[in-house]
Amino acid sequence: MLQKIKENKGFTLIELMVVIAIIAILATVVLVSLQSARDSAEDSNRISAVGQIRSLAEVYYAQSEDLVYDKLEEDPDPELTEVLNEYGDVLEIHAEGDNYCAAIQLKSDEDQYFCVDHRLTGARYSEAEMFCDGDNVMCEEIPTD
Repeated sequence: MLQKIKENKGFTLIELMVVIAIIAILATVVLVSLQSARDSAEDSNRISAVGQIRSLAEVYYAQSEDLVYDKLEEDPDPELTEVLNEYGDVLEIHAEGDNYCAAIQLKSDEDQYFCVDHRLTGARYSEAEMFCDGDNVMCEEIPTD
């Protein structure tokens, strides 16, 4: 007797579901990595914005008759206004006499700040380790006892 052999030319439902699950897992991994890259790029933009503030502060200082940074907090300079409009909710600027500091919260880790000051230093600090406020107009680590 001759038997007719049936050829299976398609995929089973289980095989298709396994392939779809693998694609979904890979897509999730890619999206998470992409978000991390976006946050890092935003951090670079924020650090660059603080660099602009540093440059403006030095211009104000050089043009000031008394060699002070006070104008940094009060001047409606277009460049400074643009930076403040974009990052005002995560940016702090303090100026007093011949001292200033500017700190911006980073997006990739909201406990991290990038801070610059009149000493031309720039560094990352955690919120618990750094202060840049009206009393301490410089980027410094909070002393621990």
